[in-house]
Amino acid sequence: MVTYTVHEPMPHASAVRERAMNIAFIKEGVSWPGLVFGLPWLLVRGLWLEFLVIFGAAVAAGSAMMALGASIETVSWGFTALNLIIGFELFNLQRWKLERRGHEMVGVVSGRDMEECEGRFFQNWAPLMGHYASAEPRPHSAGTPATGNGERQVIGFLTADRA
Repeated sequence: MVTYTVHEPMPHASAVRERAMNIAFIKEGVSWPGLVFGLPWLLVRGLWLEFLVIFGAAVAAGSAMMALGASIETVSWGFTALNLIIGFELFNLQRWKLERRGHEMVGVVSGRDMEECEGRFFQNWAPLMGHYASAEPRPHSAGTPATGNGERQVIGFLTADRA
């Protein structure tokens, strides 16, 4: 079971599709690549500001430790601890970046994988957008069997009424 927090930009846009395309899902838990690769992984994830701040703090801390006579092994353990912190906090750093850009957390969703989590979220999110959705054409799914019972089908990140 995996859990994601769901972040949406402040509702400036009235178009449901535009809003849906800008929703971000951020995983809960440990970032294993962040745990192993540390600072370079911040760059891979696009966390440039966070990289600069942490890199500056790491250089300052390493220099201070060396100036105080710490051994290379001690400084090395300090950088290992830094990788641990990055691995455990990477997803929180991504959330803070989204908050700085005007996103707000609109939900938490759990499922077997990302696809299931997206489907669950949008199945509940789309009805809330009802008055916006009425102005847009509904997506079609060619070859979908008609049930006539009003079920909703997940198509990518959108939902459609089965007719």
